[in-house]
Amino acid sequence: AKVTLRRADGSVVPKAGSVTGKGLKDVPARNVLVLGAGFVSGPLIEYLLRRHENQLTIASLHPHELESFVERYGARVTGRVVDITATDADAAAVREELVRASDLVVSLIPATLHVPIARLCIEHRKHMVTASYVSEDMQALDDAARKAGVLIINEVGLDPGIDHMSAMQMIGEATAGGRGKVVRFSSLCGGLPAPEAAGSNPLGYKFSWSPKGVLLAARNDARWRQDGKLQEVPGSELLGHTKPFTLNNAFALDVIPNRDCTAFAQLYGLEAAPTFFRGTFRYHGFCDRMLAVSRLGFLQPGPVRALVAGAFPTRRHWLAALVGAADPGAGLEAAIRERVGETHAEVGLAFLSWLGALSDEPLPSGVPSDSPIDVLAKLLDRSEMAYEAGERDMVAMHHELLVERGDGGLERRTATLVEYAEPEGATAMARTVGLTAAICAQLVLDEA
Repeated sequence: AKVTLRRADGSVVPKAGSVTGKGLKDVPARNVLVLGAGFVSGPLIEYLLRRHENQLTIASLHPHELESFVERYGARVTGRVVDITATDADAAAVREELVRASDLVVSLIPATLHVPIARLCIEHRKHMVTASYVSEDMQALDDAARKAGVLIINEVGLDPGIDHMSAMQMIGEATAGGRGKVVRFSSLCGGLPAPEAAGSNPLGYKFSWSPKGVLLAARNDARWRQDGKLQEVPGSELLGHTKPFTLNNAFALDVIPNRDCTAFAQLYGLEAAPTFFRGTFRYHGFCDRMLAVSRLGFLQPGPVRALVAGAFPTRRHWLAALVGAADPGAGLEAAIRERVGETHAEVGLAFLSWLGALSDEPLPSGVPSDSPIDVLAKLLDRSEMAYEAGERDMVAMHHELLVERGDGGLERRTATLVEYAEPEGATAMARTVGLTAAICAQLVLDEA
């Protein structure tokens, strides 16, 4: 059946090719290349298709993801099966063809793959949008992008993204007209299961992306400023520097320092603020358990010398080798207690038992036994750590500013966001990341 779209005044909205009407300029058809068709892409695609002139080409390695979007949205969406990581000449030619044929590229693929796409965008003078942090390699393209007149816009998701924009709004309001200066800034954010979905595992956490990716994030070094002093924590000690936090008198959370945030202090205009901190939310208890396995060496990437070429008949034998226990029997528990420390020993042993790391079963297949982080990721890859049908996720964000007014008084300002998944709809994380990137993409298209 033919569908005719009408505006509020009754005039017909024309098909793609141009948008005309009272008060509107002609808008040519636009082709947006979306790289990646994972869970974040749905809200982005839906938003961009609200504008009649937008045509989307979606590139993914997985045909079933593409089929879903093509079936849902019809002729305005074209799917292309593409391996972004392939290095052969044919694959490179396909990527270049897709970029050249687009008006804008939105990259939702892993952050490590953005830079080669950005180079193509600069070469062919196509704007690009991503939700990922600006890496050093991406920053190195700044001069080339400026000379080519190309926008490469990063960090327009949730965190990073909404956090930056909302923080800058608060800072601007607090300091407008010289009314005050910010002396303390804190920005906390996290993606979590909704409370009713958080009780199925000891971590109170569920994976919406790679378990190994979450574990690697727990190894990041962190730097922040506290009361005028620079605080630096190596990734190996990160989980030992967490703090409890109660949000909205309802959520018992832990806060993990989030990377090196000192560069953001300058970008926010707060380089003189004595305290500047960014952190990640997890439910209380997550950090104690992850600290225990971290102290045992589970977050090490391979190869670990003690595990190389080892023959481990059971998981207990493997764990004994990892922690340096004399035997996989009574000596194993003693070694665990010594490595973890008595404060975290009981929590750690209970978590290891839940993981199955103390069992007499063989190690999980398909992972290198000399890489503890891969073994842990495999042990965590279980149904209790995944969202079941009908379960909701949640994102929580909290900013706090302490402002010194001109009269010497102090003023505390806060802003809090708690967002849940839609029933039978997109996740909270997908919406807050995908819609933010989509709005940015549309603004670029409107100004192009």
